[in-house]
Amino acid sequence: MVPPGPHSASQLPAPRVRNKAFELALQKHLNILGVEPGLPWFQASDPQEIVDFIRRQQNAYQRTSKLHRSVDYWNSKIIEPLRQFFIAVDQGVSSHPEIGGIVWGCIRFIIETLSGHSRYFNKIVSVLEVISRDLHSYHQYATLLYCDSGVVQTALADVYGAILCVCKVVHHCFYGPGQMPRRSVHIFIRSLNPWNTSKLDVVIQKFQTTTANLESKVSIERQVREHSQRQNVDEDRERARKKDEHEMVVELERRKQILLQIIPHVEYQDKHESCTAIFSGRPPPGQWLLCTKAYQLWRTCQFRIDDPALHLLWVRGKLGIGKTVLASVVVNDLKSMENVNPNVAVVYFYCEHDQKSKIDPVNILGTILHQLISLLPANSSEVKTLIQRVLPVTLSDLKGLLNTVLGCMARTYIVIDALDECPPITLQHLLPVLVSLSSKASILVTTRPNAPLIQRAFEGRAQSIAVTGRDVNPDIEQYIRQCIVTADDEADPNRDFGPVIEIRDSFLRKQIVDTLIKNAEGMFLWVRLQVQHLAEQRTDHDIRMSLQELPRGLDATYIRSLDHIYHLDDKRRKRVQGVFRWLTCADSPGLNVELVRHAIAVDEMLDYWDSSMVVTNRNGLISDCANLVEFTAAPYSKDKDFKTVPTIQFIHTSVKDFLVNPSSGNSDEMQSFPHLSQFLFPSLSFAHHTIFQSCFKSLSLLEKRTEGPDPCPELSEYARSPSLLLHLCNADNKDNPELGSLTQNFLTLLSIRPSPIQSILQCVVLRFPGNTSI
Repeated sequence: MVPPGPHSASQLPAPRVRNKAFELALQKHLNILGVEPGLPWFQASDPQEIVDFIRRQQNAYQRTSKLHRSVDYWNSKIIEPLRQFFIAVDQGVSSHPEIGGIVWGCIRFIIETLSGHSRYFNKIVSVLEVISRDLHSYHQYATLLYCDSGVVQTALADVYGAILCVCKVVHHCFYGPGQMPRRSVHIFIRSLNPWNTSKLDVVIQKFQTTTANLESKVSIERQVREHSQRQNVDEDRERARKKDEHEMVVELERRKQILLQIIPHVEYQDKHESCTAIFSGRPPPGQWLLCTKAYQLWRTCQFRIDDPALHLLWVRGKLGIGKTVLASVVVNDLKSMENVNPNVAVVYFYCEHDQKSKIDPVNILGTILHQLISLLPANSSEVKTLIQRVLPVTLSDLKGLLNTVLGCMARTYIVIDALDECPPITLQHLLPVLVSLSSKASILVTTRPNAPLIQRAFEGRAQSIAVTGRDVNPDIEQYIRQCIVTADDEADPNRDFGPVIEIRDSFLRKQIVDTLIKNAEGMFLWVRLQVQHLAEQRTDHDIRMSLQELPRGLDATYIRSLDHIYHLDDKRRKRVQGVFRWLTCADSPGLNVELVRHAIAVDEMLDYWDSSMVVTNRNGLISDCANLVEFTAAPYSKDKDFKTVPTIQFIHTSVKDFLVNPSSGNSDEMQSFPHLSQFLFPSLSFAHHTIFQSCFKSLSLLEKRTEGPDPCPELSEYARSPSLLLHLCNADNKDNPELGSLTQNFLTLLSIRPSPIQSILQCVVLRFPGNTSI
C-alpha cells in the first residue's frame, strides 16, 4: 500500500485517457528492470515522510554533518523537482503513483541507510541532483500540446526509466537475496568496486543523451508546428479575406441588380430568339451581308485610327425583305466573336412600332445601357461609380452614363433593328445620341429606304448597305428548296418544325422555286406566307393552281387569308376574330395560348364557367387563322416541370397594321372584298373595351366557382393584373356608351371584400404613377 502523499491517486486525479506511446515505452523499461506489481524494491514512501525524517535527523545531531544535506537542500534540489515532474506526468500523460512510491522509498532508504557510506552516498545524491536539475524542462512536454508526439512521450518514459535505474542500482548494491539489506562490511567492499558506480555514470549519460535528443527533436517538431500554425493562420487569414471579398462581391452584385432594375429598360431578347429559331436546323441566311466590304470594315475598324464614318453602318431594305432576320444574323455573328474574346461586348434592340415601350428613346437607350452594365463585373470601378450616382431619369442622363460605360469597354457593338419605326419626335432625340456614341462603339441600324430623318442624320457620317431582291434571292431559294419534299426524299433529321410542301412530281420543285422567286421581289415574308399556303394543298394539281393565283404583295396575301377565314363556320370565324382582337390589343407581341383560348371562350359562356366552351385543339385554332398567326419559337415561361408554355403572335407586325389601319394603302384592295371588313379594327378603343368586358366577365364567372382548381390560371392572373386597367384606359367613352356602366360594375366588384382583384390596387401606382384618373 502506498502511503498518502502529493503523488497519490487520491490527490492527483489520473487523466481520463492514458497516453499509449508513454505506456508502451514505460512498460519496456519496467520489463528490463524487472519491476513487477506486488514486488516493490523499497518500502513505499512520499516526499513529506522524507522531509520529516531529514528534519528529525537534524534535530538529533543539532547540526548538519558533512554527510547530511539540509532540509532546504533536499527539498529544493531533489524532492521538489521530482514531485513537480511526477505531478505533471500524472495529470498530463498517465498516472503511476506506484512508481512514485518506489522512487520516494528509494530516496528515503538512501538518506536513512547510506548516509554512513560517504562514497556511495555522495555519488548517488549527485546523480539524483543531476537528474532533478534537468527535470523542470520536461514539464512543458507533459501537456496536451505534445500528447500526440511519440518522441516526447517516449522521452518522458525514459526519464522514468532513468530514475528507476538509479533505484535499481541502489537496490542491487544494498539488498541481497530475499529483499534483505546487506551488512555494512559487504556494502563497504562493494563500494570499492568501480563497476557499481560506473552504472550510475551510464544512467547519467543516457539521461543527458535523452534530454539532448529530445530537445533537438522537439525543436524540429516545434518548428514544424509553428510553421503549420503560421500556415494555418495564413490560410485562415486568406479564407477570411476571400470571405470578405465574396461578401463584398455579393453585396455589390445585389446593388448592381438594384441598379439594373432602376435603369429604364424593356424586354429585348424574345424577338431575337424568335428570329434565330425560324432557321433552326437550317443554314442561316444573310451570309452575303457578312461578306460585304462595308460590313467587314465596320466590324474590324479601329477607333481613333480609321474614318469615323466606318463606325456607323446603315442597312436599308423594303418591308418584308428580311431586315429583322438580317439583324439577328449580325448579332449572332458578333456574339460568336464575343464568346472567344472577353473584351468584346454585343448589345442589341429591336424596335416595334406597335409596342409603345419599344419606340421610346429612354427605353431604347436604357435597355442598351442595361445590357452593357450586365456585362460588367459587379466589383468593377465603373459599376461602383454608377451605383453612387443619381438615378438616370432623362435622355441626357442616359447619354452620359452610356459614354461612361462605353469608355471602359475595349470594343462594343450596338445593333438596332427597325429604327425607322420610331416616331419622328423619338428620332429627333435619338439620332444625335447614336451619332455621338458611334465615336466609342460600332453601331449598326436597319430601316426601310424611305427614312428622311435618318438619312439626314447619317449623311456623311455612316456607311450604307441597300438590301435588294438580288441580295436575298439566294437565301429565299434555299429556304424554298428546304421546304419542298418528294416521296423519294429521305427524312431530314434537322427538320423539327416549319411548313412542308409535299409533291409527287419532282419537276414541280423547280416550278415552285422559280415562280415564288419571280413574284417575291425580294420579300422574304411574302415567300414565307406563300410557302405556308402551298403546304396546305393536298395534290400537285392544287399546288399548280395556287401558283397561278398567287397574290401580289402582302396586302393581297392578307386578304386571301381573311377570305379563307370568312368561309369558316360562324363559331370558328368568331373565335379567330377573338384571337385577332387579343393580339391586336396586347401590350406585348406574344400572348400565352392558354390565356387566349380560354378568354375567347368566355364570350360564349352564359352565367357560369363552362369548360366545354374552350377550344380543345389549340393547333386547330391557330390553323383557322390562315397563316396570319403563329406559335412563337421563343418560350413564354417555364413551369415547375420545365415545360415550355407556347405563345402566339401575328406572323409579322404588318398584319396588325393591316387590321388596324383600314384607311391606309389596303383600302383599294379591300373595296373588292367588303365582306371582310368585319375582321378589321377601325376603332381600337372598342377592341380594348371588348377585351376589358371579357376580363370582367371572367372575373365574375370565376368568383361564382366554389370548388375545384382554377380552370385557367393564366387568364385569372391576367384579369387580376394591371393589364386589365390598361384596356380600360385605352377604351374611349365616346365610342362605347356602355363603358360607363361596365366601369361602375367593375368598381363595385373591386370594392367587395374579400375581392380576388384587390392586388390590382397595389400595382396601379407602380404601373400608372401619373394617371390620377384611375
